[in-house]
Amino acid sequence: MGGFFAFTEVQWTERRYSLTELTRLVDLTPYFRFGYTASNGALLEAFEGVEQIHILDFSTTHGMQWPTFIEALSDREHGPPSSFRLTLLSSSVPFPPRLQTTYEEVGQRLSKYARLRNIPFDFDVLSQPLANLSSSDLRLREEEVLGVNLSLRIHHLSEESTDESSPRESQQYGAPQSLCPGDKFLYLIRCLNPTVVTLYEEDCDTSSSCFVKRVEQSYAYEWMPFDFLATIWPSENSERQEHEKNVGKKIENIVACEGLNRLNRLESKKQWLRRMNKLRFRIQPVREDVKSQLQDVVDHHNTGWGMKNDEETNTQSLLWKGNPLTFSSSWVPAP
Repeated sequence: MGGFFAFTEVQWTERRYSLTELTRLVDLTPYFRFGYTASNGALLEAFEGVEQIHILDFSTTHGMQWPTFIEALSDREHGPPSSFRLTLLSSSVPFPPRLQTTYEEVGQRLSKYARLRNIPFDFDVLSQPLANLSSSDLRLREEEVLGVNLSLRIHHLSEESTDESSPRESQQYGAPQSLCPGDKFLYLIRCLNPTVVTLYEEDCDTSSSCFVKRVEQSYAYEWMPFDFLATIWPSENSERQEHEKNVGKKIENIVACEGLNRLNRLESKKQWLRRMNKLRFRIQPVREDVKSQLQDVVDHHNTGWGMKNDEETNTQSLLWKGNPLTFSSSWVPAP
């Protein structure tokens, strides 16, 4: 998973989580479930009445959001789909929490649950690094309706572009080689023409090449995980100390590393909206029942958490003490 459990240029030495431990971690705050709920709501709306579903999961969820999605598919008013295929990216990303189990075992567990819910289920694993993916790696099938889930991962590709060529201009000359790695990946997704793309990201700008600006942004944003971790455990608790150490290493990577070693290039909601529009995606409104579900996720936790519906941009933000922490959105390819 991404977010405040991030990484520096070296491999982490943290312990690996069992699926049970990971579930407990997810339940501690609304940080992860807010994204799961928003993404699942948009995907379910896009797949209403669809019989053959394929989701590309480019996220850091380790498959944790999909049991709820499978349950919702099985309870559809007109019955479950005739097939559901999930393709998950397993290429190693060195940030916690990491799993003890393999993604193959994750797939087996999801397959077992899908059988219990009477949904034909296929599970594929991609091992290629995110930046090296091509459409041929994705094993798309013409009869399937495609959805793409982007959660807390793409900002690791958000490097500066080498020139000002737009995707539309680049398309005239073949592959958009001039684009930065993040835009190249999103351009690939756009060319797949998916039915829906869900995006969940942190709302913070640490992409600047200026050291001072990155320090300022980190100070203005990263106090929040320290603060909400303090509401869960006392200061001497080992779990709290472990997560606080991870936040510190994330800050170190943001402010002290350059080039390929700087793996955290967070962008603000405004920057993400501009980027997606530039790459010819159109944002979609969110249904009222999904907004209610998101509010329920927030209300399940202590009073420091909040939610903001931005009607102008069609986004939902997760707040800590009134400050934006993350935002969710869903998109379709624009004409």
